[in-house]
Amino acid sequence: MKTLPTRWDLIRRLKGKRVLDIGGIGYCEVEPRLSLFRNAWAGLDRTTLDMSSRANIVCDLDKLPLPMFPVGFDIVTMFDCLEHLKHPALVLEWIDCNELWLNFPLATSFYTQYVESELYKLEMAKKIENSFHLFGFKPILTKPLLDKCGWTVSEFHYTFDYQSWKGKLLSHIAKCAPYFLCQGFFMRCLKK
Repeated sequence: MKTLPTRWDLIRRLKGKRVLDIGGIGYCEVEPRLSLFRNAWAGLDRTTLDMSSRANIVCDLDKLPLPMFPVGFDIVTMFDCLEHLKHPALVLEWIDCNELWLNFPLATSFYTQYVESELYKLEMAKKIENSFHLFGFKPILTKPLLDKCGWTVSEFHYTFDYQSWKGKLLSHIAKCAPYFLCQGFFMRCLKK
């Protein structure tokens, strides 16, 4: 039985493409378990755009007007990023590329709701900054947003990131009721 795809599985599919990874510094640099992301990105032609000083292109997408979009990329990726931005529709319209890969935490997921409540508590206790989500996304409402912003969804998957045999087992269970048990969802979009 096949498990649900992970974000690492998706990243590995980008081999041979010039990728602009928007917001990727946050999920690639913070937690030790996320070294899996660094390994998945290793050897790929990746440029990062983030508000972090560690990014290749430093840019705050919450500040308007948005800057000129950097050109020369085959694919733009935004993994767990859009839900943190103040103006997600403007950012989607700003992206000037033929292909966009998006991954979101699933707003209806029990796992996502638990993580968000814990992050909110930490933020309110001033132990972390700027980590909770401004928006919650679910597939049925994300597709119309993408459509209005000039994108057509060409591929969709629920996702579940696992690192152990227990995680793989949970991934199999999540397939039974993905709307509530998966960690996120992926959309591959093409410019209209």
